[in-house]
Amino acid sequence: MDPCVVGLVGKTATGKGMVANILEEKLKDRGLSVSRLRFSDSLREFIEELRKKGINLAMSKLNLISIAEAGKLAFMPDFLAQSMVRRTKNCHTNFCIWDGLRWPDEDLLALRSFPKNMLIAVTAEDSVRHRRFIERNENCYDSATSYNDFIAMDSMDTEKFIPNIIEKADLVIPNNEDFSPGSGSTLMGELYKVAKMLGKYYL
Repeated sequence: MDPCVVGLVGKTATGKGMVANILEEKLKDRGLSVSRLRFSDSLREFIEELRKKGINLAMSKLNLISIAEAGKLAFMPDFLAQSMVRRTKNCHTNFCIWDGLRWPDEDLLALRSFPKNMLIAVTAEDSVRHRRFIERNENCYDSATSYNDFIAMDSMDTEKFIPNIIEKADLVIPNNEDFSPGSGSTLMGELYKVAKMLGKYYL
């Protein structure tokens, strides 16, 4: 039986990973099994394979975007979405969290193809997103990205349709606060309720 798929959508550095962490913890607290997949996983694996072959390509946000755009042209528009579907069917867990939907005609349709699914949008103010992007420094050169360059990324092909998907979300969670474990934050309270609802209605 396919898992219930929970999709997370949001602009860069809204805190989707944080939401995924907390949601996973809350679902596991209820005795449910959870797996997690990121749309960018396949792109990161591709760069790692190139490195093994001696091609020194930086693991940067811009390179990930370029590879995603090239893949859509070279293979098929939904190559990342279909990869997510295949990997999800092999998860064998109650829930599978998808982090990073970007294209409504591919990623969102793939999510909705599962009988049990939910789309959660995570939002944050631009200034908060930029600060988080700099501080987490997840990819090469992230920490040196200016505010204007960061905002310009929102217009790139891999990012520009995210607001369209957010409009179709089943739930929108604002995430402007600085979260710390045990803080009793609003975010924790919201995700506790989401986990409770998912456990009750989606199994």
